[in-house]
Amino acid sequence: MKHQKIEKFFSRIGLIFTSVIILAVLLETLTRIIFTFVPYREVTEIRDWYHMPRPYVMAVSDAGIDGINDLGYKGDLPPLPKPKDEFRIIVLGGSTVFGWSPHKDRTENIKDIVALSEQYLHEMGHTQVQVYNFGVTSTVALQELVRVIVDAVEYEPDMIISYGSGNDFINDLKRIGYPHRFFIYETNPLWNKKHEEYPWLQLTAFGSRFARLFLKDYFADYFLNYRENYYYKDDNNPIFSDPVANYARAIQKMHIVSKAFGSEFLAVIQPLRIYSQGEGPHLESHVIEEQQKAIETLEGLPQKINIIDLRHNLVDQPLEWWMDPIHLTFEGEQFIGRALADQIEPYIK
Repeated sequence: MKHQKIEKFFSRIGLIFTSVIILAVLLETLTRIIFTFVPYREVTEIRDWYHMPRPYVMAVSDAGIDGINDLGYKGDLPPLPKPKDEFRIIVLGGSTVFGWSPHKDRTENIKDIVALSEQYLHEMGHTQVQVYNFGVTSTVALQELVRVIVDAVEYEPDMIISYGSGNDFINDLKRIGYPHRFFIYETNPLWNKKHEEYPWLQLTAFGSRFARLFLKDYFADYFLNYRENYYYKDDNNPIFSDPVANYARAIQKMHIVSKAFGSEFLAVIQPLRIYSQGEGPHLESHVIEEQQKAIETLEGLPQKINIIDLRHNLVDQPLEWWMDPIHLTFEGEQFIGRALADQIEPYIK
């Protein structure tokens, strides 16, 4: 009798287990037939046409796209050897330098601030000036430093410009030197060296379209925020650092490297929408203080660094010129492009 009860118990367990497996397979099959899985936007953006991995500089635009040169920058590369009568300027920065896509540039006659600055300098009579765009979307000053060393100085520029500070300070994580999407590299589960850190259960479930569809928020939080929630939870972790000090050090090093290669260096502090919004609580309110501290830090360094401060240039201009806290419409870029050209002119030899 006892043997029969045990056999009946395991028979029921087996039936339940089989039913669960059949139901799971059925749900997975129906999900694959009915629903199309949309990849996580945050993950796909690490390898889109303007974020392709490249050694040393980490990421640039896709050189296979029309309008992107062999190094992954927008437009033509500076010719070598450099023409004797050319005054060559290379501009580094993030998306505000990269500007609109090459396709829009050609089809809609939209120019970025780099091309606009060159146009205005030519109109001012400096036809020998050629300005080249070495901007990479989402990057920050320490990454610009790498691009100066690896790429920019190879083209014998007369002037190197770092246009930015927006990405450096509009950063909730305060981990300067990281682009906005670098956490995807950091949270790669295949990098975990210890077996107990390997999220086998989550990865197994992630292989199911049904689970990815209905547990999307859970997976996004687990895979994308894992290290932020655990590894970086300790504020004393060396990866956390002072954004002002890091930005200032990056600018200082770019200045030193540029000078060592015979190039003038300009640090441009870009405008942000918060300066045009007036009083009131804003998400980016900390940026005002941090940009000001960065300028004061740079001014206190032993090297005399040329600083162009454009923070307040758009204060009296239409708020509609801002697409978001950092990006401008074409009208705004025309205004800033001309302001930048005016500020560059005294340094042209």
